[in-house]
Amino acid sequence: MSSGPAAVDGATERAWETFGPDGLRFATVLVGAADAHEVWVSAFLRVCRRRDWDDIDEPRRYLFKAVVNEARNLRRARQRRWRRYLAAVRPDAAEDSRPDVDVRRAVASLSVEQRAELQ
Repeated sequence: MSSGPAAVDGATERAWETFGPDGLRFATVLVGAADAHEVWVSAFLRVCRRRDWDDIDEPRRYLFKAVVNEARNLRRARQRRWRRYLAAVRPDAAEDSRPDVDVRRAVASLSVEQRAELQ
């Protein structure tokens, strides 16, 4: 067995074949079809990279718990991003609610380097 990131041992391959379809279905229930594959693969890889992966008594249960954790991580990341977006569009987030159109046009016509000098 090679030691690179592409190395897959027999136990990991068997786990993928054994738990893959159910794990993907479970992830789909938790996060929807659009994000299920990413959540399932991330959880699976995190678990299988553990040194004690072969010693886990109930690998299916452990993998599914990892899927739940990964789904929670995805949800938290989206909530943080959503809060940042909402904060950015609050009325008090804008410096001036009545922008000077001519100034904005003049700045827009500058090169990136010229705009950087304005800072």
